[in-house]
Amino acid sequence: VEVLADGNFEIDMYYACPQASVGSVVELSLGDSSLRAEITLANDPPEVGAEHDRVQRTTQSYMKDFRPLRLGTLALKQGQGELTLRATELPPDASLEMRLLMFRRVP
Repeated sequence: VEVLADGNFEIDMYYACPQASVGSVVELSLGDSSLRAEITLANDPPEVGAEHDRVQRTTQSYMKDFRPLRLGTLALKQGQGELTLRATELPPDASLEMRLLMFRRVP
């Protein structure tokens, strides 16, 4: 990713996961900055959209309601780098789905 100017960014991750995944910990890092957050609420909504299809989807996914999880605030420096999101702790039988990361510049 490219950070256009130094600053602090509040970051939300939109996710879905079953109850078995509660307790998972995710880490987001870019350069020397990183955040860790624990999944404390299950969010396992049903997929929607199939009822409108005339042909079964083979390459596109169905939609579901993803829940935001505030990861925290990350201080980022101007420049390019590799943004990495990974699960550092997963309970047995855990699975996580991530839809998007939302970055908001904060003072």
